Amino acid sequence: MGSCCARVTLPAGAAVTQAMLGVTASTVGGQAAAMQLTVQGEASDGAAVYSPSENFAWREVTEAAVDWPIASWSAGTSYPVDVMDVVSEVVAQPGWIDGNPVALQLASEIKDYIAD
Repeated sequence: MGSCCARVTLPAGAAVTQAMLGVTASTVGGQAAAMQLTVQGEASDGAAVYSPSENFAWREVTEAAVDWPIASWSAGTSYPVDVMDVVSEVVAQPGWIDGNPVALQLASEIKDYIAD
């Protein structure tokens, strides 16, 4: 899953001390009892908008990655994670300009699944 494009107001090379990302669980199609997400950024100084039909696997990602284990996935619950290292790598790109868009990609591994 990819998400684009939040415009980030940080000067090039800024020290990022926190960058929170959150998702809220839904019950569509079942409920995952345990999930492992990995968050990476698009390694671009200005991410392009994602198309709903796009296979974004070709987009280069950051070396920085955040492992995000969610032990219990419950409907209506929000799950936050700090993606500071990922955002830091993006704003350190040579062509980064304050206010450029940032794209994040989430990869998941469902460890247990309960069907509705």
